Amino acid sequence: MEDEEKEYKLSLQEEEILKTIVAFANKKGGRIFVGYDDNGTEVGFHLGKGKLEKLLTLISREIVPPISISIEELREMGKNKFILVLHVPEGENKPYFFKGHAFIRKGNITSKVLHPSEIKSLISIFPFDSRICEDATIEDLDTKEIKKFINLSVESGRLPRLSIDDVLTKLNLIKKGQITNAAILLFGKEIQRFFPNYAFKCAAVVGGDVIDVVEFTTPILTCIEEVISFFIKHAKKEVSFSHARREEKTIPPLRAVREAVVNALIHRDYCHPSKNHLFIKKSEVLITNPGVLYGLEINDLYDMHVSVPRNPLLARVCYLAGYIEELGLGTIMMKKEMEKNLLQPPKFIQKNHFFFTHLYTKKRELTPRQKEILKILKKRKEIKAKELCPLLNISLSTAKRDLDTLLKYGLVEKTGHYRASKYYLI
Repeated sequence: MEDEEKEYKLSLQEEEILKTIVAFANKKGGRIFVGYDDNGTEVGFHLGKGKLEKLLTLISREIVPPISISIEELREMGKNKFILVLHVPEGENKPYFFKGHAFIRKGNITSKVLHPSEIKSLISIFPFDSRICEDATIEDLDTKEIKKFINLSVESGRLPRLSIDDVLTKLNLIKKGQITNAAILLFGKEIQRFFPNYAFKCAAVVGGDVIDVVEFTTPILTCIEEVISFFIKHAKKEVSFSHARREEKTIPPLRAVREAVVNALIHRDYCHPSKNHLFIKKSEVLITNPGVLYGLEINDLYDMHVSVPRNPLLARVCYLAGYIEELGLGTIMMKKEMEKNLLQPPKFIQKNHFFFTHLYTKKRELTPRQKEILKILKKRKEIKAKELCPLLNISLSTAKRDLDTLLKYGLVEKTGHYRASKYYLI
């Protein structure tokens, strides 16, 4: 009989088999018996030319993160009928996905994971950052980096001043005297000795030519600052004057870029051989990392959503240091920062187990009248559409249209409805 670790298939149904492989990998592993009826009786199946090779290719290409399965048995019964047994090990990099969805085994049923809490429960089983880093000792940690974190966490008001030992134990960065992967990534002296794929590669591109490229391999908190410094050095700048003082702002805004950089480090798949990347171009800033979303769709990132970090220990430390929020607000903040600077919202893409954040640099243009409305709002706390009409000698419909445009760009906010609607600067 089928159960949580056993599945019978009459034929080589590729999509169903891939779903079952993901479900087994997300639980305790299992075996798929192809050429068997529901009672577990061998009946055999027709194995067309190249069908098994196609299945193995789909497994390696469509399941993310990658997982290795083995052919436990492939036996011919005669008359071109075969028996196939696939062994699926329990995954060490959960959760696993097929076509953007996670599946799990419940009894003898393969079910799609629908709720973020189920995804979170999978991550808690084998999160990469909480695993013990083999051969690492306390001597491999840089006390300067730990003290840097302590100071940042105190400044953020999110943690009282702790000793180095308390930081490591209370934040689960060391377990029974053994160093975790998170501790090495956050505070390691030589991170690439343990994780050769760890690096944040930054490149500035002008007219198709790379004018500067640097690869940072320092611990995460220092790495964030180094990547941001590289961005500031090469970013487009907007100069303004306030009270006779020259002010310079980056395009895209620094706060949005910082959020994207931190996200790329704490949500990346550290088992993947690729690195993090930052590309600064004339038209955009692009930040990439290996690893896709857990339990979320791309559209979820533009609204309030549950935060489901791939590496919860790294996320916790970055939160305590004041670099991120834990409530899924980061991408919403990025959207608001871009819009209030007259830039289009960030574009998020995931493809081939990579996540891409595009921050574009082309500014939206406001009309002279819309700019005048912003000046009026700077002098007044709030305004109704009808109050603009005599001030700018415009119709009510024109006033509403301009205010709605500013609302769409994220430059103003609105309270109330219909005639009671009021607009004010963010």
